[in-house]
Amino acid sequence: MWKERPKVRIVYITNDSGQLSIDFIVGLSIFMIALIMASTMAAGLLVGLQSKHVDYDAVAYRTAVMLVEDPGEPVQPLGKSAYTQPFGNEQWELVQIPGEKIYTKRFGLAVSKSTPAVISSKKYERFIDNSIYSNEDYKNKLLFSDYPYSYNVMIQKEGGTEQTIGDVYHENSQYGYIRRILFEKESGTIDVELRNHYTHGGGDGKINVELWSSDFLFSFNDYGSTYFLDPYRENVKLKLSFEGIPTNDPVSGDPILFRLEGVQCEYFPFTTDKEEELIVGTGEPLTTFNFIYRLPDGTEITPPYDFGFPAPEYFTTEIGRVLDNPVLLLEDKPRILITYDFGSTSGISGHEISDPSEYSGPTLTPTWMEVRVW
Repeated sequence: MWKERPKVRIVYITNDSGQLSIDFIVGLSIFMIALIMASTMAAGLLVGLQSKHVDYDAVAYRTAVMLVEDPGEPVQPLGKSAYTQPFGNEQWELVQIPGEKIYTKRFGLAVSKSTPAVISSKKYERFIDNSIYSNEDYKNKLLFSDYPYSYNVMIQKEGGTEQTIGDVYHENSQYGYIRRILFEKESGTIDVELRNHYTHGGGDGKINVELWSSDFLFSFNDYGSTYFLDPYRENVKLKLSFEGIPTNDPVSGDPILFRLEGVQCEYFPFTTDKEEELIVGTGEPLTTFNFIYRLPDGTEITPPYDFGFPAPEYFTTEIGRVLDNPVLLLEDKPRILITYDFGSTSGISGHEISDPSEYSGPTLTPTWMEVRVW
């Protein structure tokens, strides 16, 4: 017996506008937002898998740029004392005791902001001398990062030995690297010709060398800070020439011995607009306890000091922190008076007022720096 076939009803939908339901739109929007957030977070999760070398190269480059193109902080304007009151305003390279280093904000070796790739010899010497600043100080004031970087800075002057600050690195390890070619500025020498003061008897055997620091500073102002002698923040080298004078005392016949007797520092306020009337009186005394003297081999000496004979080629005075009087301004004229004693019977006596013509100019020594960060 045949059963009746089921009837199939075909329904035709005539609504073909293509519009989506509001539920589908909301669901799709939530999905897209979640997908975007997930992809953004995934990029951060992959940071640890990225190449460290590229990131370290950037840190090494930044560190090298800061060292060779920035004078550091704090820094006083050119032409002003590098150490001024109140306490804590001294430049970082002039810090003498660990308690003062808390005011150092940033290391920088450049002579000034206008002399990129020309570094100061005084800053270089302090930077490689880690007796004041610790390894943590170098990291905090060089790298400026919470990430525990290791670093190594190597500096070598032409004809000098390699100087290194930082951690030990291995050649086969991965690290960021940058090499910079630069110049180190060493102040030239001020020549004092003793034959100009030689007399046949008489006198007290003393020669006073008078240095007006502002004359040397501003006489080379047109050439920029690369070329002038800045007694406020550079070492001053004095060279005594014994050429043309006897080496034996004319009375006793013994070799002439001489000593660095002492130093007097003072400044003279500018009182008028006329140059010839600027210097008046005896000057206001300045402290000298921070004077440091060095022989050519770097040995520190304290006056009075017997040199003996023959004399060293030159000796160096570091006077950056001596001119620390708070009223010392561009309008003042600081004077440094250095006295040598050759004995009353030597026949050597006189007064030398050094001027910029006796300054041979700075020595720019080719130097290279390598910075590694890992």
